[in-house]
Amino acid sequence: SVLESARRWDRLVVELPAAPARAGWELRLAGALRVLERRRREPAALMAALLVEEGAWPRHVLASEIRRAGLALRGPCVQTGPLDTGAVDGGVQVGLAQIRGLRAEVCLAIEAERRERGPFTGLEDLLARVPVTVDEVDGLIAAGALDALEPDRCRSSLRLLHRHLRPFRARPRSGTRRRARPRPPPLIEPPWPALDRARRADRLRGELETLGFTVADHALEIVAAELPTGLLPASAL
Repeated sequence: SVLESARRWDRLVVELPAAPARAGWELRLAGALRVLERRRREPAALMAALLVEEGAWPRHVLASEIRRAGLALRGPCVQTGPLDTGAVDGGVQVGLAQIRGLRAEVCLAIEAERRERGPFTGLEDLLARVPVTVDEVDGLIAAGALDALEPDRCRSSLRLLHRHLRPFRARPRSGTRRRARPRPPPLIEPPWPALDRARRADRLRGELETLGFTVADHALEIVAAELPTGLLPASAL
């Protein structure tokens, strides 16, 4: 019975001074039971909360657990993504606020521009409407937040386009009349190869640096070419 178990625990504490007190562990056990119950009822909401508040487990471990639970993990997006990480239908949506190095005022400016003037038409439109720095744009690209903005471009192409458009970026309007800036010339891009292992590893490395976990694939793909053959993931075992 519960009463008999409590008596045995108290006797154990008396006989072994190093044993943990029952009162402290009861609180931990109650908290663990609440977590298990929420995982049963709202698994996506629980995993989203854990992904924001990193605790005992690193975020890349939590991202792997989300995939093992059969939930979709969606990366941040300047077009339709929310500011905060949360649960969506069938998975977890990473918010813009979770991108490292991105100021809170930039996140709020992106949301305000979408609400007042509609979605962005491209990278040039984003640069004209949001006061984002060079490093912040690079972080958005590395995190995959601009993939939907220019769906026909890879992330390497987006970086090149950003450097090309930056000198012609439109300035915020003021009371004085400004001379119109010249339009940027057409961008001549190198022939981008197919998405090989090296570029896929660079893509995952960028997500790991800006988010703390990878969205496109497992982080092990970064060093997959250096691993011996015949290895199995823990989930397969």
